[in-house]
Amino acid sequence: MAWKPNASVAPWEGISALDAAQLMNVGFDMMREHLPVTQRTHHVISHGGEQPNVVPARATNWYFLREQDPPAMLKLFETVKRVAQGAALIMGATVEHKIISGVWPSMGNQVLAEVAQQAIEKVGMPSWSVAEQEFACRLQKSIGLKEVGMPSQITPLRKAEQKTSASDVGDVTWKVPHVRIYYPTQPVGVSFHHWGAAVTLATPIAHKGVMAGTRALALTACEVLSRKGLVEQIHRKFEEEKGDVQYSCLIPPEVDPPLELNRTIMEHYRPEMEKFYYDPDSRESYLEQMGITLPF
Repeated sequence: MAWKPNASVAPWEGISALDAAQLMNVGFDMMREHLPVTQRTHHVISHGGEQPNVVPARATNWYFLREQDPPAMLKLFETVKRVAQGAALIMGATVEHKIISGVWPSMGNQVLAEVAQQAIEKVGMPSWSVAEQEFACRLQKSIGLKEVGMPSQITPLRKAEQKTSASDVGDVTWKVPHVRIYYPTQPVGVSFHHWGAAVTLATPIAHKGVMAGTRALALTACEVLSRKGLVEQIHRKFEEEKGDVQYSCLIPPEVDPPLELNRTIMEHYRPEMEKFYYDPDSRESYLEQMGITLPF
């Protein structure tokens, strides 16, 4: 926060919160060399002032901090706060922070995972048509990936590892046993948050993947409910895997969920997205119905 005079009359009398925010970002970028390779930190300036000819009295940096475990993440958080305080001190501004979200890494349950893997193998992979495989290959080619189409083999069970992604399911996994099932809805190699990941959602490919995943989840639930002694076995393994770790929420108790955070964006894009919702009863894909030709 800072005082805002007119930038053309007496800018020397102003304290630019935007300059402080930019200094913070530069300062943290200088710190990256000296941080653990496990951290992933991203930021945007979500507010930079009202108009250019007025020295910005308020600016907002929005940071995402990611680490392998809560102690490491809290240490990273202290580093970011220290950089912010230094930037504010340079400009003569003040700084305040607000935590709006915080999630724990996910912990998988081995016993439950083995049950789920058996269910996946019983359900099997979706049967992709020649047209769907060709479509997937063209999509891969268009974004520079190897043209291998949709996956055809079930992935063997592997040890759960926390990667650089994050989900609020992580907190749940320290309170109750958890298993995560992946099912194919996009071509091999296409990453999330990429336009290529959204393309197949308007085709039968994603529908087939979701249906396979739903069957696997249902079969897993049936096994847990019907197999004698399985629930007790799952919970014994859960206590063993949790060890002496004591869970505590990373979000301060006074913080309300930021339900309005993406409301404006979603209100703008949701009607456009609805045009591409897949209808399994249609004889042609929604892409064809909308008269859309993809760039491949």
